[in-house]
Amino acid sequence: MSLVDQISAMYDADQFARLAGKDLGPLDETHGLRIRAIKQDLGGWPDDRHLDAEGLRKFALLVVHQTLQPEMQKDFAPHLKGLCKRQLVPWQYYAVIKDKIRIAAHRPQIYGTQLNDSPVQRLETVDKRRTLFGLQTLEAYRARNL
Repeated sequence: MSLVDQISAMYDADQFARLAGKDLGPLDETHGLRIRAIKQDLGGWPDDRHLDAEGLRKFALLVVHQTLQPEMQKDFAPHLKGLCKRQLVPWQYYAVIKDKIRIAAHRPQIYGTQLNDSPVQRLETVDKRRTLFGLQTLEAYRARNL
């Protein structure tokens, strides 16, 4: 199976499980192992030499969803930032992964992307930061998702 097909299959399974409200633990564990294997096989994180923009977006979301793997997310974040700068992946993904990394480190979120009890740094300016990354206001986000 090609890398594109592997990523697409993982992405489809991820989205189905999340939308169906299934237990994500086993799937995330399997995907985490496969993500590590892909990185090892390629000698680094995939980029536009390996995947088109859709494939990179799918792969990035799979890593973003690896909440129980904050070290993986932390390792991926600089690469993700580069993909965002090159407009291959939406900046929203970078905001989400940064917040997840900070939560795992018991630090406040920067962008308020996670609707949980973790605090948001400088709440009075969060919407300015969110807007820069193409996110709606925190109030609108919370109203839509809570």
